[in-house]
Amino acid sequence: MRPSRRRGRWMVTALAVAIGFALPVAAGHYGRGMSGREAAKASLAFPGPPGKPVTVDLAAFGGLKKTLQPWHFRIFVSVANKTAGPRRVGVRVEGCALFFDWVVRDYTWEADARAVAEPIPPGGKLTLYLFTEVPEELRGQPIYCDGRIVAFAPETGELLTALPLRVVNGIADGAAHEHHHDGALHVH
Repeated sequence: MRPSRRRGRWMVTALAVAIGFALPVAAGHYGRGMSGREAAKASLAFPGPPGKPVTVDLAAFGGLKKTLQPWHFRIFVSVANKTAGPRRVGVRVEGCALFFDWVVRDYTWEADARAVAEPIPPGGKLTLYLFTEVPEELRGQPIYCDGRIVAFAPETGELLTALPLRVVNGIADGAAHEHHHDGALHVH
């Protein structure tokens, strides 16, 4: 075999190996960045102090997310039972015009009641995901949702805990710098 062909094959092999190493590193870097900007987390605990308000800013999404799924997002919700006994719990979203698809793990979920069928044991958690897409008719607005995520007792309707939920487009009219109904100024 001629030396120029060997050198050419060696270059192709070296390039393939370099790409093979670069792709997982790039995917990991994107995944770390995505987890903080593109998937909101809501942690509720009862009894206990109010958790951190949840603000989803679609303008803060990464470039790939903006290209492939610009109006879709998810919220991971965790509800912890800090009482001394087992407790049934329900979860709902109030004051928000967005329609959410609910994906619930860990417990038997009664979709109509938005509540677990079995009590959560002391120290136990209910985890769920809320998936949504901002509808076309809302996309020109700076604020898509200004409501809250509520944990409640399904038997009585008693409020157990709640977190403010806000979904904005930070590019539009400074929506990410407005005062939220909890009195705080949320800057993204």
